[in-house]
Amino acid sequence: MQRRNLSTPYSFVIAAALVISAMGCSASDDKGDPEYTFAPELVSTFSLSTETEAGPNDWVAPFLDPGESYTVELYEVPGIRCARMDTDDLSELPDQAQIPGDPASFVIVYPDSATQIDRGLMFYPHGYGNEGLERATVTLYNEDRQVYDSLENFQPELTKLFVGQTTADGGIGLVRAKMTEDLTVAFLRRGWTIVSPASCWGDQGIGTGRIIDGLYRARRWTRVMDREAIEFARSMHARPDSLYAFGCSGGGARLTQQLLNEPNLFRAVVYDSPADNPASAVSEPLPSMFALLDLVTEGEILAGAAQYLDDFYGSVEGTHDYSMGYRLGVDIDLNDVPILMGYVTEDPMLHNDAFIPLAEALQDPTRYSNADSEVWRYESDEHCPLEDMADQRPLMLDWFERFAN
Repeated sequence: MQRRNLSTPYSFVIAAALVISAMGCSASDDKGDPEYTFAPELVSTFSLSTETEAGPNDWVAPFLDPGESYTVELYEVPGIRCARMDTDDLSELPDQAQIPGDPASFVIVYPDSATQIDRGLMFYPHGYGNEGLERATVTLYNEDRQVYDSLENFQPELTKLFVGQTTADGGIGLVRAKMTEDLTVAFLRRGWTIVSPASCWGDQGIGTGRIIDGLYRARRWTRVMDREAIEFARSMHARPDSLYAFGCSGGGARLTQQLLNEPNLFRAVVYDSPADNPASAVSEPLPSMFALLDLVTEGEILAGAAQYLDDFYGSVEGTHDYSMGYRLGVDIDLNDVPILMGYVTEDPMLHNDAFIPLAEALQDPTRYSNADSEVWRYESDEHCPLEDMADQRPLMLDWFERFAN
């Protein structure tokens, strides 16, 4: 990655006076956005490599060619901490959870070759990040072990994934999964440097540091973390104004939060089956995958989703940023930003309420009129088609490149 030289470490502190002015409350008020320090520490540098060439600390990407590798920098942010500490004993949760957790983290991934075309910086957030999933899993473990065992027998990896929505290990695990997929490799091959922050607060991108009393009484930081990681990566990059974004599913929810608050932050944006509407988590009929999960868990998945909405939105109802009505499909005002959106007719993970209002808004010239924007609809059940359908991925990348210089 081509870099600018920095004479001092990057750090950022919100002044208490600005918090008081913007929020009408003190920085120490549980309901306000707190003062914080964003001072990333580089904790590890390793490679994204093939299985045969990877070292013990490298991440393996199955889609790489022999001899192909990319550099990964892993940063921790001591001033921003995850919601809770990791634990192997679910019986400790939620009452004995250690709050706050370990420092938040993010990665920057870039090509090793100094001769490769530099397309700029790609914000590529992972999905999930929903405390409702963790609530359902913890509740089953402590109150109905037989049903919990049914979930674990159904898909063992889901129990670990669901219960890691608020921890450092869970967040970086989702980043690692995203960074070893084929779309990451495709971005890197075309010359983009990637920044991917780990979300470990279960807030689907809305968190600005306020305490939310959900399954855990903890500060939630995803929106702050995403924005600060983007700015840090820009400060390290030779082309800080060449900023792009891709958001699939819950990553789309996080991207929505950035766009709503800074409409001109990105040069171009791709939405892929985005979870733009949080209320869609309880829309019925449930999408096929979550209908099956709800059946396996005897209704606990839907109950966890409903409680999540009450905790994360109803608890601060009436505020601009934490309102379920504050979403791109309703508040779109982004004519300067080209947006490509892809979705499928039979999404197994999201109800149509999650993304159809956004698709309709993008195609309504009275609400959005950027001539470079497009909506691609697929008769398919492939969640996130632009990320996962091999024949569509190059077309999406070609669209992005129209705005690269």
